[in-house]
Amino acid sequence: MKTSLQKYNFDFEENSKYEIISNTASIVEQLKKIRIKLSFAPGKKIDFTKSTKGYFIKVGMDNDIVLPKTKLERELAKIVFDSPVDQFAKYAKTIKTNTSTSQRLVFFKYIRIVFHYLESRRVESCYGNIYRGAQERFIDARKHDAMGEFSKLEIPQDPIEALKLARYDKFELVKASEFAIAIQYIEAVEMTGRLGAYDLAIMYWEKVVQPFLEKNLRQSKPSSGNNGKDVDFDDSKGLEQKKSEILEQIIQSEKKIRKIKETDSIDRFFSRHNDKINQYYKLDSIQGEIKKIFSQNTNAQEMKQGLLAELSEPFKIYTDQKIPFAELTNRLKREGKKEIKLIEEDLEKISRQKVLGEYHTGKIGKLIKHTSAKRSKSVIFNKNVSLKLKNLFKKIQGGMQIEVDSVGDDIDVESYIDYKIQKSGYFLKSSKVFSGFDIVLAIDESGSMGGKVPIVQRMCATLYDAISGLPNVRITVVGWSGFSDYCTIKKITKPLEIGSIDATGTTPLGAAVWYCQHLIEKMTSPKRLLILITDGQPNTTKDVEIARQGISIMRKTGVFCNGICVGYDNDEFTFFMRKIFGNDFVIIDDYQSVDIFLTNEIAKKIVQSLRMTNFY
Repeated sequence: MKTSLQKYNFDFEENSKYEIISNTASIVEQLKKIRIKLSFAPGKKIDFTKSTKGYFIKVGMDNDIVLPKTKLERELAKIVFDSPVDQFAKYAKTIKTNTSTSQRLVFFKYIRIVFHYLESRRVESCYGNIYRGAQERFIDARKHDAMGEFSKLEIPQDPIEALKLARYDKFELVKASEFAIAIQYIEAVEMTGRLGAYDLAIMYWEKVVQPFLEKNLRQSKPSSGNNGKDVDFDDSKGLEQKKSEILEQIIQSEKKIRKIKETDSIDRFFSRHNDKINQYYKLDSIQGEIKKIFSQNTNAQEMKQGLLAELSEPFKIYTDQKIPFAELTNRLKREGKKEIKLIEEDLEKISRQKVLGEYHTGKIGKLIKHTSAKRSKSVIFNKNVSLKLKNLFKKIQGGMQIEVDSVGDDIDVESYIDYKIQKSGYFLKSSKVFSGFDIVLAIDESGSMGGKVPIVQRMCATLYDAISGLPNVRITVVGWSGFSDYCTIKKITKPLEIGSIDATGTTPLGAAVWYCQHLIEKMTSPKRLLILITDGQPNTTKDVEIARQGISIMRKTGVFCNGICVGYDNDEFTFFMRKIFGNDFVIIDDYQSVDIFLTNEIAKKIVQSLRMTNFY
């Protein structure tokens, strides 16, 4: 689903945009093992400088339609995918041409422009393939930037202008021109390897630009006129001189006629200047023709914009490129696929290491504060849904199994670390192993949950009633919210504590997911299901990435992970839930939605896990 840039700019992002930008640059710095010095400034521009010491990037942080993060990512994409700007510039200078030195300089200028249009599209597509949110932002940014790049959007008159329009997605205008092939080159360069724009820029010049120049520059050679004398309007110095002479004659004739008319009566004018009047009026009468000729040649010169205005003779370039377009494109895209995969794997490792460094067992304990759940009135639930789930749960074999070894109970190292930090809990491995099914409900208790709390309470009460009396299914309810720099955890272990679920504090989503990861990791059941319930407003965008990493690790260890967004179904919630859970999430906003989810989604996950473990 396509949305505007603003949809991806969460309410909380404004407060953390400096942190987001710094973290993004830091990841690229680790990936490429180079120095990136980042600075912030007023304004909307971004300055990108490369030196022997690394990269210097100054980001304008004023609000704009194109977010500062998007502008930065465009520059970082060049670093991530090794944009060969310098390498191409050196190669272009070595290309042989059959033209003058001055014309070679013009060629050098425009071949680099062709490369720039293709290369910017290449790196954006590769980066956007890894970060899908960035791809959407790049598309929206191109629409906005096109308004500033073109004073007037019109059908292109030369192949380089066509390529520029295609680079900014103005395909309809390009299709209406004779250079529709420019679109094929823009599409061909996407998702290619490091030399994608490099090779395609050379081919575009040879196959498209060069034939255009040969055709148009030959047609615009000087024509004969002016009593058989050649008038070369491409001779800029001669043309300027002719313009000056004609203008001077017009000005002088007008001055003389005006002066005569001001000082003499009509009769005296004709009697005294009869010998000269014909000369003046003859000159006056041909002014229209002179101006017309002047105007035509001026317009003809002005029509030659860009490429044709700077080149006077057609010429050829000589390269070793002989491969057909389709074959070249296929090869470049195969190389691009490999490069993107390697970079994606490296970025995943860096992100994971960063998150693991902050949220491993020893550190997570410092971020957590436990609070006890209080007894309250029983919560009304759907009895019919409860009965359906109970019948399903009865099919699960299992319970507590005794494990005895010659040594006795062992120490769980991670639990022992928790014990040392919290000064409470158990760190001996239990000799009882649960072989049934564990369900963990992680419930957002932040202040934004507000009126959504009754919906969540109903879900918990229905599940608790469904497992009552069954030894083969366990439910652990974890309420979580934030206060100051801590994530407060409330464990609910009895049905009468469900009413203590409330809404206060902030939304430390990342810390909550990682607490659940460590909790589930210690469970001995062969099949485990995590259901995380939130309303879509984490503290920072960083929390979304941290949560995604935690969910990814749990899935790799066989944990089923589902998300429930309690709120309205809109683009903002859908975007961040999909980033964390993929397609394994639902959005609910009323009691009926809760009941449907319980009977369909949870039942489906349980049946799937039962089949995998042969519990039937």
